[in-house]
Amino acid sequence: MRDDRVAIVTGAGSGIGREIAVQLASRGFRLVLAGRRPDPLRETGRLCEGGVGGSDVGEGHQWIAVGTDVSKMEQVERLVDTGADRFGRIDALINNAGWTGIKPIEQHSPEEIREIFEVNALGTVWAIARALPVMLAQDPDGGGTGTERGVIVNVSSMATADPFPGLSVYGSAKASVEAICLGIRNEHGDNLIRAHAVAPGAVETGLLRSIVSEDSLPRAMAMSPEFVAEKVLECVTGHSGLANGETVYVAEARMG
Repeated sequence: MRDDRVAIVTGAGSGIGREIAVQLASRGFRLVLAGRRPDPLRETGRLCEGGVGGSDVGEGHQWIAVGTDVSKMEQVERLVDTGADRFGRIDALINNAGWTGIKPIEQHSPEEIREIFEVNALGTVWAIARALPVMLAQDPDGGGTGTERGVIVNVSSMATADPFPGLSVYGSAKASVEAICLGIRNEHGDNLIRAHAVAPGAVETGLLRSIVSEDSLPRAMAMSPEFVAEKVLECVTGHSGLANGETVYVAEARMG
């Protein structure tokens, strides 16, 4: 396995994205951390360095923080280009950024529907479209399930299989990031590209608590971000047991 592997993680400033970044760092990945707020990204970078460093580029385990709103195509493209230019390759793209409100379909405004799809679906597609040419042009890595040029993991949601009332729009947007994994398999599986989606149920994050109170969903009923990050890392490393293109649905609770 290469010792210069590079991963892009969106939504890396908190929650699942932060835990994914920390676990990738522990496995030797250099990191491109993306999010809308620079300070939380830098804190994630410092956690990846074990508390060392305070700039955009860590002094030990290398990382860069790239302010990115994934609902803006030009910012997503800049993110991928910045990572490729800084580190020279992209071995893993983790599309984790997500957002939603919770209300019945007919109560969403057109602007809310558009934003839900831009953040949860279009941002993912834009990142994949920009990263694939980089992956296809680089030498294969000897790790994972075998020799491969790159792996893409999309963080989805159990709302694609059984949307909780009020999450129908969100679930439909997330369903697209599962479908595109199958498309990547069919288009580029022979080119040594692998793609998976991880679809968890309720996860104890700021997003969850912005839409669901602890009275409605106690902490014991939610999964920890660390547990979900472990599932993502299994996909990155090829230890998930999934066939190329498949989605893993993670429904059981596991608090850290």
